[in-house]
Amino acid sequence: MKENRSIDAYNKENRVYKYDDNMNKMHPNRTKMIEIAIEFLPFNQQQSLNAIDIGIGTGYFSLEFFKKFPQTHIIGVDGAEAMIEIAKLRLDDYVKNIEFKICDFINLQEINQEKDSIDVVFSSYALHHLNSIEKENLYKILKSILKKNGWILYADVIIADNYEIEERFQEIRIKNILERTRGNDNRFLDDISTRNYLDDLEKNENDQPQSLSKDIELIKNAGFSNVEILWKEYREMIICAQNK
Repeated sequence: MKENRSIDAYNKENRVYKYDDNMNKMHPNRTKMIEIAIEFLPFNQQQSLNAIDIGIGTGYFSLEFFKKFPQTHIIGVDGAEAMIEIAKLRLDDYVKNIEFKICDFINLQEINQEKDSIDVVFSSYALHHLNSIEKENLYKILKSILKKNGWILYADVIIADNYEIEERFQEIRIKNILERTRGNDNRFLDDISTRNYLDDLEKNENDQPQSLSKDIELIKNAGFSNVEILWKEYREMIICAQNK
């Protein structure tokens, strides 16, 4: 299956250990995006919450979530066992509050979560590995396990609806990566090497980002309400939606 290619990519040890460094170089807005997402949630800081982190990766989002809501129980889902092993190290202080599930996103029902049992589902830089059909099916599963008025929010990459706009976004993306790395990373020495690296990375990891308008359409089709864009800059965004 195509989605297994992205899982295999993250199971490569070298890729996993460099993941956070790569994120800082290619997605420096990650910290701000997760701060915005967490700030938006209308929960009391000492409230006991049940949450799911889809694509927990190295545990970055879950750690920030625990800092704000320390009484949360999180189910951390990822298809790559190697990534989960890194997340376990990062989240060692919260070991009693988290359980890990190795599972493809498209088979999330395999975690056997009860209906109406989850307060919030969150995710960052993970759902773009799914195509539109897989993503809408995932949203439907999430809606069934969320409590009434529960939230889904996720930070991710998108593409522009318009080809010319996407081309400009890509130019800005490469320019900013080169400015951040300043010749200190052999992958990002000039426009050509950077473009080639990004193309190969996205092919190997089976990236399938949707446009923002398509993402909103899919989540509404799954039955969510109060769908809103919390933040957007070029090819990155945060969306929230509520199970009313």
